[in-house]
This record gives sequence, structure tokens and C-alpha cells, in this order.
Amino acid sequence: MTDNQGIDTPKRPRGPNLRKRERTRNKLIEAAEMLLLTKPADEITIQEITVTAEVALGTFYNYFISKTSMMSAVADKLIDGAVSRVIVDIDEVKVSDASARLRIGFDLLRDNITNDPNLGFLILEAGLPLHNFIAGIEVLIDRTIGDLHLDTAQSSLVSGAAANLLIKHYTGHLKASSADMLISMVDALSNREAALA
Repeated sequence: MTDNQGIDTPKRPRGPNLRKRERTRNKLIEAAEMLLLTKPADEITIQEITVTAEVALGTFYNYFISKTSMMSAVADKLIDGAVSRVIVDIDEVKVSDASARLRIGFDLLRDNITNDPNLGFLILEAGLPLHNFIAGIEVLIDRTIGDLHLDTAQSSLVSGAAANLLIKHYTGHLKASSADMLISMVDALSNREAALA
């Protein structure tokens, strides 16, 4: 027992143990990704994930409290990776106009999702939680048009609309660029805010 005001505290993993924990967590996430390419999330069992990752069944619960939390981590990894790549590309272009940044960001994300067969499938068809997808888009929206100072509700509205448009592009129900629709929405919201101020 450690003397921390009478409370038992476990040792924190440091150094190699921390790296090993990260590797094991990543193995579990990658195993789930591989399985998601073959069947929907609701048909995948925790046992299948651990067998694919080559770890003991109990190890799963050291990293995730449920299959739902695991699938959320998979979705976060996928969308965070896609959004991070888009943000890097936007920053390299060095465009300062918010509408132009939004157009570039939206088009790049759309291209990433529609051109990478696994990414689009995993994010939109494999049964992963869509709220992670929308949250990732919200990060992108905030990063591209942060100067317009949309409130939380407006940012969520734009992110939801962007997610809807991206899904329509991915499924082939929308062929033309929909960035103009998104920019019109943002302009209308920011003009409304300016008029109210």
C-alpha cells in the first residue's frame, strides 16, 4: 500500500510499458478495422477482435469497456486521420479567406472519402458510430472558418449538413460539388450573426 492519504494508487505504466500498452491498443483497433472490411460492426464479437489481434480476451477490457467504445475508437482513428491530412493540406495552401478554406477543406475531405475505398466504406458503411464522423467534420469546419465565430449550435448545424453532403457524394446521390451549398449556409449564418450584433 502506498501512503497517499490512505488511498491505494496503482503504479502508472512508464517507458517501455507505456509503449507496449499503446502497441496493444493499436493492435486491437487494427484488428477491428480488418474485421470491419469483412462484416458489419454489429456482427463482430470481442472474441473475434482479440483472436485477430492475437491477444487474450481479457486484455480487451484493459483498453475498452465495451465493443461500442472500441468501435468509437476505430471511428475516431479513421476520421481524425482523414481530417488531419486535410488540415495539413489546407495549411500548406496558405489561403486566408474562410470561404475558400472551407471549399478546399470540404473538397479534400470529400475526395479522401470517395477515392479511398476502405476509408469511405469503414466510416460510412461498416456500422461505426456516425457521431464520430460529424465530430471530426466539426473540427475541420472550426479550423477552416474559425474567423467567422459561429456559435456551437451553428457549428453543429454546418457540420451535420457537411456530413450529409459527404454521405450523398459517397453514395453517388450527389455528383456536383456541394461546397457552394455549404458556403452559402455559412455565409447566411455569419451574416445573421453580424446583423444581430
